Amino acid sequence: MNISIFIILRDMNEEYKMVIANEDLVMLLLGTIAFILAFVDLSQSAFSFPSLLLFLLGWGIERFRRRPLPKQVLKAKLFYLAPVKIIRNYVLYQIILLNGLYLFGFEKSSFEIRTGLIFLYLALIIVSIVELAGNVRIPDNLVIIPEIETESEEVKKKKRFQVLYGAKFITWIIFSSLISIGILSLSIISIVNSNSIVVIILSFLILLPAGVTYYYHYYEAIVKEHSLDVDYLLKATDYYVESELPKLAYELLYNFLEKEPNNIVALGKLALLYLKDGNYKKVLETTGKSLAYIEEEKLDVPHTKSRMYVFRALSQKALGKYEEAYKSVNKALTINPDNMVARKLRRELRAIVKKKEIDSNQK
Repeated sequence: MNISIFIILRDMNEEYKMVIANEDLVMLLLGTIAFILAFVDLSQSAFSFPSLLLFLLGWGIERFRRRPLPKQVLKAKLFYLAPVKIIRNYVLYQIILLNGLYLFGFEKSSFEIRTGLIFLYLALIIVSIVELAGNVRIPDNLVIIPEIETESEEVKKKKRFQVLYGAKFITWIIFSSLISIGILSLSIISIVNSNSIVVIILSFLILLPAGVTYYYHYYEAIVKEHSLDVDYLLKATDYYVESELPKLAYELLYNFLEKEPNNIVALGKLALLYLKDGNYKKVLETTGKSLAYIEEEKLDVPHTKSRMYVFRALSQKALGKYEEAYKSVNKALTINPDNMVARKLRRELRAIVKKKEIDSNQK
């Protein structure tokens, strides 16, 4: 039996908690500042604009995809990308520093400093590509799992949540980090050769905020306690369902509804999960609770209300309660006539009800 094990994160139950990192907003802000300052010296535009645009593109996509992740997944992601992130922070701060000093007349732009900036832009291109892969191209639930030859594919799929990424990606990160450090060292050598004491001292001191920025995001995401709002809750449950861990999606919704038992968005999501799993009685119970609260509070949520009636109609149809299902779908269309799912369902139910009436008359 061939067993291949890479890394297994411990305290799995504790780290199922969903968290979110706010790194994307900070990176977009720093990237925008660096991009604006790049106009100070257009002689480097062949290096500055492509590198900064690639950086902003990667983090713009990450901002668009913004969603919470299980703590153990985000922790692994931050751990694996730590050297890349610290290098990236240093490069950004250094680019802002050098262009800022030149812009405000504190330092004259010399050949050595311009060369140092070019190497910084090259380093930024490399770390941006790695982060683009880490944040965007590689799914957050793609993992290397303990592989056992006799194990079924279904079991392997369920285990894949245990470890993030794999040996190839780790090797790529290490290799890319070494290349970035090499290019960064060339930049530092060029800056040292400029013989500008102020620039040299600040270039080394900037290592501190680079490390602090990384640790701050790590602390915010992993150490600090977080609570999910309903938007993140929906994304979190989708994440668990896509990761083939529906029990955790249910637990997340149950825990949320303990605090906000009448939250119609969470109730709607729970009803949808019940519907997908064929738990039709629970669908009727959950949608009934949601509709009762909507009526009681006189909430103006026609789309939500219509959707609840559609869920009820689908469940009643599955349970063989066709007349009740027909009434529910009619209510859905009365509230929202543009509900295409309800229209199709009503046609199906109308045919079933008519057929039952014909059969009943024939008897």
